[in-house]
Amino acid sequence: MIIYTIIAVTLGAIAGILISYLADVLPYTRRLTAQVCLECGHRFTLRESLISFRCPECKSRPSTRYFFVVIGMMIVSLLAAAFPVKGLSYWVVLPVLTFLGLIMVIDLEHRVVLNETSIFGAIFLLIAGTLSHGIWNTLLGGAAGYGAMLILYYGGVLFTKLLSRIRHQEIDEVALGYGDVNVAGFLGLLMGWPAIASTLVLAILLGGVISFLFIIGLLLLKKYHVFTAIPYTPFLILAAVLLIFTSGG
Repeated sequence: MIIYTIIAVTLGAIAGILISYLADVLPYTRRLTAQVCLECGHRFTLRESLISFRCPECKSRPSTRYFFVVIGMMIVSLLAAAFPVKGLSYWVVLPVLTFLGLIMVIDLEHRVVLNETSIFGAIFLLIAGTLSHGIWNTLLGGAAGYGAMLILYYGGVLFTKLLSRIRHQEIDEVALGYGDVNVAGFLGLLMGWPAIASTLVLAILLGGVISFLFIIGLLLLKKYHVFTAIPYTPFLILAAVLLIFTSGG
C-alpha cells in the first residue's frame, strides 16, 4: 500500500511538472521548445527545467502556480489510484486528468484554448471514451457537447451584438469563446452520451454559483467592472472531473 502511494505521488508530481512546462511554453510557441525564463529570457536545459527552483541567470523562482499545480496533481493522482474509474485504468485516467489540468491552467492564465491542444484532445479523448463506453456513445457524446455549446456560443454572440446596439457602444467581451465549444466537444467524447448532458448542466450550475461569489468579492473590493470576463472552460472541466469520480465516468 505504501509503495503504491509513493508511486502515485511521484507520478502526480511528474504530471504537475509537465503541466507547468507546457503551460509556460505552448501559449507562446505553439510547439514543444525549451522553457524560457519569463524574467530574463534564459533558455533552461532539461535538467534545469526538472529540478532547478530558480533561474541560473536572474535567480527568479518559479511562480506560485508551479507549486499549486504540482501539489494538486499529487492529490489528483492519489484520488485516481484510490477511486478507480469504471471502464478506464489508472494509467489512462492520470494522462486524461493531466491533459485537462493543462487546458484549465492555460485558460485561467491566458484566456485561450489553443487549437493545437484541442486537436490533440479530440484524438486522445476519442480513444479514452471508446475504451470506456464504446465508439457510438463516444461519438454521440462529442456531437452533443459540441452542438449544445455551439448553440450557446452563437446565442452569446447575438446577445452581445444586441446589447451593443442598445447601449450604443462596442462590447468586446463575449459570454463564451469558441475554445469553450471545442472543450465541450472533446469532453463529450470523454464522458459519452448521456453523461455529457449532466456535465453541461453541472458546469452551468457551478459557473453560476462561483461567478456570483467572484463578482460579490470584486464588489466588496471595489474592483468590479461591467462585463468582467470569467473563463468558462474551468467549469466544464471541473464538472466532468466531479462526475468521473462520483459516477464512474
